[in-house]
Amino acid sequence: MAFLKDLLKNKKEYKNMSRKVDSKQQELAKEHLKMATEYKRFSEKINKRFDD
Repeated sequence: MAFLKDLLKNKKEYKNMSRKVDSKQQELAKEHLKMATEYKRFSEKINKRFDD
């Protein structure tokens, strides 16, 4: 029985860890999107200056 309890405990821990990883990946994706948007605006400003 102890073996099964350990398995259930490990399963719960794994689920919690995977949730944390998923949330971290979502945060990183949002941050990446924000940085890409900022870079796009910056490059558009630079291109305008060179075009003028």
